[in-house]
Amino acid sequence: MENNSDVRLKKIPLGHLIDILMIIYDQGVDYIDIVGINNIEQDNLAIVYSKDYMTKNEENDSSETNLSNDEDFNQLI
Repeated sequence: MENNSDVRLKKIPLGHLIDILMIIYDQGVDYIDIVGINNIEQDNLAIVYSKDYMTKNEENDSSETNLSNDEDFNQLI
């Protein structure tokens, strides 16, 4: 990844990404943060959200969730 103002995530498998987004959307998540980590061997991608990003009538006992360790999500990187 070059050191410029553009962030480019290449060749993301849409099937897995859409499945993961639907799962968290169904759990009441309305917004997400997408975090990219530049690595020499392979770039990493994570989806992060907090209670503030969730629909008010949904319950979640975690203040922040990071899906970067999910088996399906790891197939995106």
